[in-house]
Amino acid sequence: KDFTLHRLNNYTPIIFKNPEKFKILQQIQTPHKKSIYRILLIDDKYFATASEDSSIIIWDAVNYTLVKTLQGHSERIWALIKLGTDFIASGSSDQKIKIWDYKNFTTSKVLSGHSAFVTSLLEIKSNILVSGSHDKTIKFWDYKNSKMYKNYKNDGQGKIMTMIMLSGEELAVGSDSNINIINIADGKISTKLAGHTGLVKDLLLLDDLQTLLSAGDDFTIRMWNVFTGTCKQVFKGHSSSCNKILVYNPSIFITASDDSTIRFWSFETGNTIFTLSEHESWVISLAITRDGQLLSVGADKKIHIWGEEVNN
Repeated sequence: KDFTLHRLNNYTPIIFKNPEKFKILQQIQTPHKKSIYRILLIDDKYFATASEDSSIIIWDAVNYTLVKTLQGHSERIWALIKLGTDFIASGSSDQKIKIWDYKNFTTSKVLSGHSAFVTSLLEIKSNILVSGSHDKTIKFWDYKNSKMYKNYKNDGQGKIMTMIMLSGEELAVGSDSNINIINIADGKISTKLAGHTGLVKDLLLLDDLQTLLSAGDDFTIRMWNVFTGTCKQVFKGHSSSCNKILVYNPSIFITASDDSTIRFWSFETGNTIFTLSEHESWVISLAITRDGQLLSVGADKKIHIWGEEVNN
């Protein structure tokens, strides 16, 4: 039940618009001084961007205007997620996790315990936050009480870059060239998905709950059956690291890359069907709004808004 709620709370709209009609509708030059590493749709009123400059900016989701800049981290922010209805959480190179009351623009909690970059965060059920780090540990927190109650470190675990829930019992953890399936109850690795030849940057579980997509520093996206541990397909086309994956509709998924492009891929053929190339440098993070617009951010410090031109 908690897993179902988790998936609904992180729902990405399924869009059936033709990506070949997508144009750049707007480019917002942000006040961020360095690369934007995350964009997060919080609710119908707000979205947020998090940067290598250690700041988080809260934006008006209707007018795309700046609402508030949150300061508190001292280094790059790698992870940004929504917690419940009132909070967002961020993980940083400063080894800290910060819980923010985004409606009142204040820091609520600071969680300390990692000894390297905090790169991935998940809320697995109410009040329970999971963090992954380059210190190769996975920590479980009761964030309302600022208490860490589990700390897992496996000999076969590399630097953690991304995590995703597979079920109420298992996590998939992407790290140095492999994906480890980890049992939540005891922290042990049950399966290793091997095939990437570089850091695994992002993971996405499809709605069948058995097909996993992974994006890596080896320029590829891979499709896995998590039950059998086998790689079903390798998607090639990017000329640099793949940073982010989103499902666009049941036939198409999207990726962002350090090669400055966003690609739309066919699940059926494995081929790129359309490419967006307006970014001036790395494309690091993506989001899809409920009305079907695509938001992208990266090293050029801009928010790019993509969609179909009206009356075109």
